[in-house]
Amino acid sequence: MHRETTGPAARSAFDMVTFMRGLAHEMANPLNAVNMNAELIRLMLDRGDNIRARDVTERLLADCARCARLVRELQKFGSGLREQAHVDVAVRDLLEGSISALAQEYSGSMPAVRIDSVDAAVKVDRAALQRAFSALLRNAAEAGAATVTLSARRDGKAIVIDVRDDGSGPSSEDLAHATEAFYTSRRAEGGLGLGLTLASELLRWHDGSLALAANSPHGMHAEVRLPESVAV
Repeated sequence: MHRETTGPAARSAFDMVTFMRGLAHEMANPLNAVNMNAELIRLMLDRGDNIRARDVTERLLADCARCARLVRELQKFGSGLREQAHVDVAVRDLLEGSISALAQEYSGSMPAVRIDSVDAAVKVDRAALQRAFSALLRNAAEAGAATVTLSARRDGKAIVIDVRDDGSGPSSEDLAHATEAFYTSRRAEGGLGLGLTLASELLRWHDGSLALAANSPHGMHAEVRLPESVAV
């Protein structure tokens, strides 16, 4: 399984230059379309072609909606990177909170989620880590998963949480780029490709890691590693 960078040096792993280039590209596409369609509408109105102008207006509104969705996702991404105090949280409570958080904001069909956890705790920014696990659960839901299993176990001084779903599963290309900002296989459905990027970065901030692989017989397997807290 591919390993992401762990440890204190992980703070520098986020490439802001690459992120800003990707953001500029994501913003340029709908803005260019807005400009082009606005020019077309003006031309058609000048010609008195109100019917075609109305059709192009619908395309312009769709592009505006895409810009608004991008801004909302960026706001969520930015708020997720605000660091708060770290406290001891029982692993089961953290996972249950992540499920509840996703249920409150996700309008699609939620998979059935089963938790199998050791009696252990992690010292984390609770809201941030719930957002990270919610992103993994959302990814499973958007892949059409009917069930997701969250299994937490000890491995030395680490807590390992396996997130396995039975969704459509990732391609080899998806696995290679899944945590890259703005990479998504669901762009046609409005996906922006920041969820797994955020999850990966939040785990790095907690000296943890995220590893992704195909699940067997199908779906995705996300392995999360976090340092165990000394007290529950």
